[in-house]
Amino acid sequence: METGNERQLPNDSKKVFRFTFFFGNLLLWMKQKYTTHIFVLIFILSIFGCTPTIEPPLPTSGELDFSNFLAVGGSLTAGLSNREVLAGGELPEGGLYAEGQMNSFPAILARQINHVEAITFSQPMTEGNGSSYVKLDGFRTTCTNFDATPRVSMARANSSWSTPVEEQGPYNNMGIPQLRMADIHNPSEHNPYLNRVVGDSTSYFEAIQTTAPSFFTLWLGLEDFFQFAYLGGKGSPIPDVESYQSHLKNLLEVLLEKKESHGLVANLPDITQMPFFHCIKPLAHDQDCIPQELWVETCSTQILSARKTDLVLLTCFNQVLGQIGSGWGSSENNPIPNKYILDEDEVLYIQYMIRAYNQVIKEVVDEANKDGKRVALVDMYTLFNQIDQGKVINGVEVNGQYIHGSFYSLDGIFPTARGNALIANHFIRTLNSAFEGSSVPPVEVTNYPGVAFP
Repeated sequence: METGNERQLPNDSKKVFRFTFFFGNLLLWMKQKYTTHIFVLIFILSIFGCTPTIEPPLPTSGELDFSNFLAVGGSLTAGLSNREVLAGGELPEGGLYAEGQMNSFPAILARQINHVEAITFSQPMTEGNGSSYVKLDGFRTTCTNFDATPRVSMARANSSWSTPVEEQGPYNNMGIPQLRMADIHNPSEHNPYLNRVVGDSTSYFEAIQTTAPSFFTLWLGLEDFFQFAYLGGKGSPIPDVESYQSHLKNLLEVLLEKKESHGLVANLPDITQMPFFHCIKPLAHDQDCIPQELWVETCSTQILSARKTDLVLLTCFNQVLGQIGSGWGSSENNPIPNKYILDEDEVLYIQYMIRAYNQVIKEVVDEANKDGKRVALVDMYTLFNQIDQGKVINGVEVNGQYIHGSFYSLDGIFPTARGNALIANHFIRTLNSAFEGSSVPPVEVTNYPGVAFP
């Protein structure tokens, strides 16, 4: 009951008033009697009464609709890994099998998206050993001043791996091994990996036109470089920048056809930094563990001592290091054939073209966002450079070293499951920072394995 300027306090307020009055008098008494103790009491109260509570952000989709998530790309999107590259063949073989597919970066990303929105994510799964893959059996006896040389064996392909499975589609993961941007309008009969997913007469572009995604990832173009570099600069020429730009714009227009759709577009890493091009050093060793120079055949058929800037491809591993002291490169009379070498000029050309492609990717993304943010650029060029230098994640280092670095699989090009988890996290970081209200939780990278040791 209120009387004039006085107000009757409710019971709870009376208690607070009495406590405050009592505590205030207590402090006054302590100040008078125990001046130094007052500060101790205040310090203790500050510790127990003001400890901040930091809550992680709640998983939310924000402005994004993940209900129809589509992954567009090539080998890296498909989950290719552990291709056969050590047998001396001109082109790597296999690498598409169930374990790799389940740990593709889009599959990992989809599992994280499920924390914020329940979605389905289908992939054109292979059975058994798929199109084949290699596994590590151990290491050959080697010299203390050189890296140990691995022993690998092949898990043979499932005879039916290429059987068409398009009737079980449509698929959310449309990552197709060996797919170049330059080939997206070609009939699928030229690529057995594409043929099994879309049939024998449909092009990749035609298949994408029917998808109408609400959210997508697009990472395509590395295969345009790989097929050139696999054969020491003698493979399919790298398509011109204008052609790549035109194909990329066409794909993005289709993927953004729905007004509500959003996506992530990744640029290209520098492939010349991958272990495939660095495992065989210009300086090898003979049977007595004595350093010896490697002899190589140049573009002009000259036989010269390998320079530090020459990159010897992993595809001639057995012919060089598998026959120490007598293999290719051991003498002027037995040089490494030029198609297994990237010389300095070829390396500089590849690096120049990658930078040019990445500039085009940025320009196309910027153009797609001219009327509002719908696409974000994922900087894979920088991420792969960081991997080359090494990253420590939860006390575990991941780097670009062949086999022991955990990022690259036994083919020295395509990632392990741990590598794909790290890539998925980079997509997630970009997604969360680019689109308002989005908070997809990151992956625990160390829960995924690197190269499996025997």
